[in-house]
Amino acid sequence: MLIPLSSLLLSSLCLCLLIPQHEAVAFEFPPAFKRASSESSTPQPPVTLFVPLNFDSNGRYTVNISLPTSSSQNQSFAFALSTSTGYTSVAGQGCSSCGGSPTYSVPSSIEMGTSVQNVSVLDSGVAGPVMNQTCNLHLQNGSSWSWTDQSFIVANQSNSIFSSDISGVLGIGTNSREGSFNETPMAFWLANNPTQTNFSYGLALNSPNDASSSSNDAGVLHWLAPDENSYEGDITWKTLIASNSSSTVNADSFVEMDSWNFQGDNVNISAYTGLLTVVDPLFNDLVFPQNEARTIYGAIPGSSRQDAISATTVYTLPCDTQLQLTLTFGRPSRMGPDIQPISDISRFQLKQLLRLC
Repeated sequence: MLIPLSSLLLSSLCLCLLIPQHEAVAFEFPPAFKRASSESSTPQPPVTLFVPLNFDSNGRYTVNISLPTSSSQNQSFAFALSTSTGYTSVAGQGCSSCGGSPTYSVPSSIEMGTSVQNVSVLDSGVAGPVMNQTCNLHLQNGSSWSWTDQSFIVANQSNSIFSSDISGVLGIGTNSREGSFNETPMAFWLANNPTQTNFSYGLALNSPNDASSSSNDAGVLHWLAPDENSYEGDITWKTLIASNSSSTVNADSFVEMDSWNFQGDNVNISAYTGLLTVVDPLFNDLVFPQNEARTIYGAIPGSSRQDAISATTVYTLPCDTQLQLTLTFGRPSRMGPDIQPISDISRFQLKQLLRLC
């Protein structure tokens, strides 16, 4: 379902996933959402700002944001990234369910809202009053990118969002479920750059599994524009499908994945149609619908279904099980055991070797 968002500030919001030394896949809203430029000529694209990413203890991607607090003019907090919401939230003082993270103390000069804002992101969420605050996003060169009047949820309740080393969530989605794009940092930039027709960002991500115990380098967020030197070949473009308030999945948008394939140990299982997918760096798990998960586990030699634990079904697998998972974004590649991909088809494939035990 494609629905217009309430704000006229929304142009094209582009997210580009960059795998170092590989091709890239980019997700954007369709042309119907784009804002026409007021200039007769094409405006100069913005310069890429490089934001360093770190890992938290659970392998989630974080940035550092400084906020004025009651005791400091600028106190730095670790914020996770989420594309499933455009709201930004921070753990407030006295929040007993915020994972023991460093909490934010509201300056006395800030007027807090009286209503409570609830935000759900997949199976997690936060709730709390709203305030407006100036934010400073730390850049790789030691400076910062600042924006004002950012709406913040000062969380007094949290469900699986914060941790001992994450104090906030920076929402880089569109808020399409709420129809409130104006609450996002992208809206601030577009309002102050009226000749620009789109806001873009890229994520050049390192894998948590590849990081050594002494390294916290999770990659780089390319703010305002993806860095074209961070990938090779052409970008594969996929149109984002906007969510709305009636969606059963708590995410701002979906992208259609063209196929997935599990292969190895006498297993070859694929799916090619109707694969709406949520891509969000806040979650580092691969989650499949129950029917597909049962098919995959059932095809693995030696697998055994165990008793259900809560809403989760558990399988035991032989410790030498190895599968390769291939996710394809782009036009159908006609993959099959005896069919090779067509070389001129634009597509992005992400392959991961899984060792299951």
